[in-house]
Amino acid sequence: MPARHKGIHSDSYLDRYWPHHAVIPWENCCEKAYDKAHRRGTELEMASRRQYIRRDNREYQVFRFKELEQAAAMAAEFGGETYCALDRGKGSGWEKWRKKIKTPRK
Repeated sequence: MPARHKGIHSDSYLDRYWPHHAVIPWENCCEKAYDKAHRRGTELEMASRRQYIRRDNREYQVFRFKELEQAAAMAAEFGGETYCALDRGKGSGWEKWRKKIKTPRK
């Protein structure tokens, strides 16, 4: 576990106060579109820290928001989707996105 730094929020704190996430493919928000995506995230009042995750050999940037509508708007604008923090990997695989497939009960 990384050392705690004064003034830097832990992941559990961020998940508690910014529970809604927008997962955006890396190429849609971090290369040429960095300024546009991060400016829009700031307008929607995202958390100060973002997160990096991987799934199926693709890289994603996670933006955290307080309201589901904010996360959905960000995801729709930049070709992403919303995300539940419980789908995040644990331990040494913390950066992996273990997307759960919901199946209807019979």
